[in-house]
Amino acid sequence: MKKILRRTLALGCAAVLLTAVGLTACKPNPVIDGDYRTPTAAELAHAVSSIDENALLRDPASDAFGFSIQGDIDLNINAAGDSVIMNGEGNYDIAIPNVNEAGSVGKGSLRLNASQAVDGTAGTYVLSGDVYHDSDNLYLDVVDGTEPYCGKIPFGDLVAILEDLFGDVSGGGVLPMRHVQLLKVPSQETQDMEDMLEELAAAGISVGLDDSAGLKLKFYANDDYFRAIEESTTGGFGEIDFRFQGKTLEVYLYINEDGTFEQFSVYIDMGYSASYPEETADYSMDAQLVIRRSQESVTLPEELYDENEYPPLDPTLPSPVGAFIVH
Repeated sequence: MKKILRRTLALGCAAVLLTAVGLTACKPNPVIDGDYRTPTAAELAHAVSSIDENALLRDPASDAFGFSIQGDIDLNINAAGDSVIMNGEGNYDIAIPNVNEAGSVGKGSLRLNASQAVDGTAGTYVLSGDVYHDSDNLYLDVVDGTEPYCGKIPFGDLVAILEDLFGDVSGGGVLPMRHVQLLKVPSQETQDMEDMLEELAAAGISVGLDDSAGLKLKFYANDDYFRAIEESTTGGFGEIDFRFQGKTLEVYLYINEDGTFEQFSVYIDMGYSASYPEETADYSMDAQLVIRRSQESVTLPEELYDENEYPPLDPTLPSPVGAFIVH
């Protein structure tokens, strides 16, 4: 059980980092309302062909563009009297000064709270602070419990850190999500929309289209998707009875009438139980991620470039998240 709980916490930490979730005043709304219908292959092909890639990231009045990211995640696991409760919230603003040139800057804040009770021993973990980036580095100014953790990580080193995080997660299989592709999208060479719809249907993914004002697409997991998870999990681990109690997985995309990107969002609300020969574990996960077009400007603090204030961080040393995962 300790191993399962530790790897659950690892998954939550990694999710917080990758989605840039941080402190927010309220939960974002990931659902994009629309009058969705099941499209034919011809309707979907027409809708997608109308997208002008050169207009997606363009403001009619400026070459600048930006994104606002908001999200939150809640994870809970209970088994044989042991438990883990984790929640993270956050926001991040990204500004692209010129869409014709490489480079962006960003700033945001994050908070992760976790508590666990294992074998009668309780523990808590808190991570909070600010995150920034420019073209070269990720900058962290966070507090790990009561310990400050301040410095910069070159993007080249960040790749190795994330590989370590997910290497730990993938080895445990605490959640059935490791058996799942959220969207089984065909290769880019597949141009035939009928084939694409067939492949999505085979993966248990349904498609909704609203092209009444711009383009809205909704991809959502249907019963076939979750049934496949239950069957593959039970068959893959032997004597396990795996069942979903709640099951929502939705992905939205909205491009406005001007052909400009407006929003991409993900909504997950799952509850499930896994009955092993010796115990039963109950899991729940509720997460939202919303990426919207934004006109927010981003100004980075000047002290980011003072190496006394933000020294290079050694990626081989435990980070606050990495240390929590390992120990």
